[in-house]
Amino acid sequence: MFGIKIYCRTLFIVFLFGCSSAPKKVIDAPQKSKRPSWLSSPGTYCLNNELCAVGEGTGRLISESNARKELAKIFKVEIKSSTKVSSFSESKTDENQVLSGSVEEDIFSQIQETSHEVLEGVVIKEVFEGEDSIYSLASLDKRKASQILKSRMGKIDEKLKIFVKEGRRHLLSQCIDLLSIREGLNSRYEFLTGFKMRGPVSYKKVFDLKKQKAALGTTIYLKSEEIDKVKSLKDLVKKLLIKNDFKLVAGNQADYTVKVKLVSEQVYMKVDGFVKNKFLLKVHSLDSNKAQIGAISFVVTKTGRDFKQSYEKALPELKKKIRKKIGELIID
Repeated sequence: MFGIKIYCRTLFIVFLFGCSSAPKKVIDAPQKSKRPSWLSSPGTYCLNNELCAVGEGTGRLISESNARKELAKIFKVEIKSSTKVSSFSESKTDENQVLSGSVEEDIFSQIQETSHEVLEGVVIKEVFEGEDSIYSLASLDKRKASQILKSRMGKIDEKLKIFVKEGRRHLLSQCIDLLSIREGLNSRYEFLTGFKMRGPVSYKKVFDLKKQKAALGTTIYLKSEEIDKVKSLKDLVKKLLIKNDFKLVAGNQADYTVKVKLVSEQVYMKVDGFVKNKFLLKVHSLDSNKAQIGAISFVVTKTGRDFKQSYEKALPELKKKIRKKIGELIID
């Protein structure tokens, strides 16, 4: 009995000391995430063949979107600072009606289209969640982006070679526009690669050919029958003819005559409060013997609340088709 008591007392002492000597588990306080270095200097974090930018937002999608916008902004600013092709002048002619420079309004949008295509290659490399915001690091592979620009310029170069070889007036005018687009793309290519891509045709070459055409002194008598008193289509054709180095004269003693005619027909429509009109355009050219040599003819149909609205909707499409088909007059 005495032995049992000693054994129990020993177990109690061992248990007591064992419990009192057990180490306590310490739970560390949560540490704040360390701010990555790319937040303050994204350029140093990226590879040499990358262009990087950081975007911030309250959510991940917003931060990624802002990062892409920041990258596009850098791309745009750097291009403007490194090239003169950042603004476009209107068409102007000298006293002989020879084009001194012509850049269409949509040239800038065509350059921007390719720039947007380039920026579609942007990827998000890193994301950091701060206390109040989420940050994203966007990256653009310069080599892949430059290949897109190179491909686009290659297609333009093929057109330039064909147009110069054919030497038709409207094609030479298109060369000036293509060269302007190419120059804008080339400045972006230079920004990404460090050098420019040489083209097969120069501005000087094209302007010399245009001056030769202008020196021929080919004259045109232009007249029109239109719906509106402003004669918007006649005005457009006049600008295109001058752009193509013709001289416009009054009277019938011209080398060629160009006639613009636009008529309309109302189309039956069941919808109340709306009308549908069909606009029939014909632009044809005659030689000095009054024989027809070329023509542009097409129909545009538009709806509107009244005739005026349907005509206003049709007018941009009519003008676009004239610009595209002016060569079909075959007067050069």
